[in-house]
Amino acid sequence: MKQTDIRTAPAAETGTGSRAGTGAHPQVPSGSWPYADIVNLPHHVSSKHPQMEMSKRAAQFAPFAALTGYGDAVAETARLTDERIEIDESLLESLDLTLQQALAEESKVRLTYFVPDDKKAGGRYESITDCIKRTDMGEIILAGGSRIPVRHVIGIEIL
Repeated sequence: MKQTDIRTAPAAETGTGSRAGTGAHPQVPSGSWPYADIVNLPHHVSSKHPQMEMSKRAAQFAPFAALTGYGDAVAETARLTDERIEIDESLLESLDLTLQQALAEESKVRLTYFVPDDKKAGGRYESITDCIKRTDMGEIILAGGSRIPVRHVIGIEIL
């Protein structure tokens, strides 16, 4: 029997040229190897069940989360927080004077304050612009309804 290299032989020698469009595998010669009897059979299409869409078929092979919540834990660990600035006495006196002046003048102010993080040490700094309505029980109450603990305020700017 003559050996044929399917990469260089014409289609007639490999037995693949006459089967185009019949589901035959174009690169496999008919011969004696384990799957020679089934490799060139046409692809089966069910008459009862419709073919699955390619997007749904691909979803079957998508990766899954073996450790539920692991991705969220990694994201939480990677999230950065700021350390709280400790205020010295001179800054505390300056903030108190500015707060009293803003209350007396009923002017608009920009408050910069620390918001502690609920999940880990540290937090973030935020600024809000509003009029101070009053102070009550260690909180600054703004005209818009926000309540900011005085101990978290690091800056007051009268606008």
